[in-house]
Amino acid sequence: MQPESPQADTENQEVSPEPEPSWKIPAELPEQNPSMFRYYITQESLDVGTYPLMDGKTITELAAPVKVEQDSITVFGCIDYPYPLTAEQEREYALLPASQNPQALDSIGHAAEAAPLPDAPEQALDEYPMPDPLLREDDLKNCGYQDGDLLPLSKERALELFEQDLTVYAVVDGGGAEMLFDREEFESQLPGTVFALSREEWEESPAFDALVQDRLNRQQEREQAFLSHEGDCFAIYQVKDDDSLREIRFEGLDWLQSIGREVERENYNLIYTAPLSGKDTPEVVAEQLFYRFINEHPKDYHSPSMSVSDIVAIRRDGALSCHYCDSFGFQQITGFLDANPLKNAEMSMEDDYGMIDGIINNGPKEPTVAQLEQQARSGQPISLMDLADAVHREERDKRKSVVEQLHQQPKQESKKTAPKKSAEREL
Repeated sequence: MQPESPQADTENQEVSPEPEPSWKIPAELPEQNPSMFRYYITQESLDVGTYPLMDGKTITELAAPVKVEQDSITVFGCIDYPYPLTAEQEREYALLPASQNPQALDSIGHAAEAAPLPDAPEQALDEYPMPDPLLREDDLKNCGYQDGDLLPLSKERALELFEQDLTVYAVVDGGGAEMLFDREEFESQLPGTVFALSREEWEESPAFDALVQDRLNRQQEREQAFLSHEGDCFAIYQVKDDDSLREIRFEGLDWLQSIGREVERENYNLIYTAPLSGKDTPEVVAEQLFYRFINEHPKDYHSPSMSVSDIVAIRRDGALSCHYCDSFGFQQITGFLDANPLKNAEMSMEDDYGMIDGIINNGPKEPTVAQLEQQARSGQPISLMDLADAVHREERDKRKSVVEQLHQQPKQESKKTAPKKSAEREL
């Protein structure tokens, strides 16, 4: 009996499988936890090479790149955070927020590519002017700073305000704030650091006042935002500071009637708009606002205190009413915002009041939705605000012309509301 060859002996032995690795790099991204904020790692992220530290983050690396967001983006992994990153951190680390995040996408480089086209947002009422328009107060809270006496800044904006002799802080680990004294200290901060400015110092600065005063140059936009706001809101109007209007400023309705004048929108500036809470009647709301805008001005209200001849416009449950601050109390008036539907509609569309001529005649000066979509697909960053404006314009163009709508409306007799006999002109 001859011994078996080594080759036969090898063939008779079972080949033991290689042990499974204790951890594998997944081929696909895991399902996102709805309580987490996901950020994609793109090629740009890899080029940067570092990511911001935060307790509770989970990094997922992929064995091979995959396509996400309707196959429009190639990613190499993702990072899930328990809190959203600030806009400054997103830019610093080139991390792309996922469209399913419970917060809206920031308009960083690839945001328009990553998300489907958003619905046109509601036009905003007057908002507190932030020192850095890219950041919100929550960005500081997300960094651990909870006191509320500081406002967040990006590094670029922080340096700009530092050069204007404003005091700038760096928010450090643990939520503390360290005052910065020179440019070298800016450069020594860790990447992704959020900077901050004293709220009190910001509100006393010329830059803050300039932003508040700039509102007066956007009468059409702000009035349209007020008239189209979905919730309850109010607006305050004051007679323009013009010598030709001196005889009607601070005067009651009976005086206007005695000199043959009427309350006309063109004589007024829109001073302030804001949301309205509670369910008090418009008459009660007008009195409450009168007290507030004499004694408790909002920080971003830099106009004279409310007085006779001011008008409070109130939108409650979709109904609009206008209330004239008379010598004694308020008197509801008609025709201030809705006496001429064609004019009001045209004022919301035309480029400037000088073009109010009964014809909507603006030219195609802004990019279309299709043009912005093409720009996003080509990899160029776009402004989501420009996109929203384009959507508004194209939806507006689909409507019937204002003139056609007016022709279909029955004619109505205009009625003039007489002032109360008890009203006396304030001397």
